Amino acid sequence: MAKLPETVAIELLALRDLWKQGVFVCPEVTVGWFGKERADIMSIDTDQTARCYEIKVTKSDFYSKANNSFVGHFNYYIMPMELYEKVQADVPDHVGVMIPAPGYRNLCSVKKAKKGNGGHCLTPAAKFGKRLFSTFWALNLKPLNLPIVTG
Repeated sequence: MAKLPETVAIELLALRDLWKQGVFVCPEVTVGWFGKERADIMSIDTDQTARCYEIKVTKSDFYSKANNSFVGHFNYYIMPMELYEKVQADVPDHVGVMIPAPGYRNLCSVKKAKKGNGGHCLTPAAKFGKRLFSTFWALNLKPLNLPIVTG
């Protein structure tokens, strides 16, 4: 199924906003054998703290039976404020929520995530990701410079 334009805009914003020194960010991450878990976006920092992000743009998407891959130490929904106002009561206590700021300039946290017991299966991946990133950096490949999405 093709992604909605708003989903793509939020994904690009998140990739740009979450990328910073010491944080390795990747979209569409499959975790585990045979792809049982798939996060829309995943980040791992130099302390090997994993964060998973699920992008939701419609109420039906939020309530769909599709798996939310909350396998990180911290887990978040990224959604428009209008959707958050409708589903706020159904967001699990341990899951944080981020929304795009007006004009899609950056992400704002409206609900802080609580550290969960996830991330235990990610340590080898975190070490590999750090090695891979170090190799890219040594080759002088720079992080993505994604444009600000407006409208």
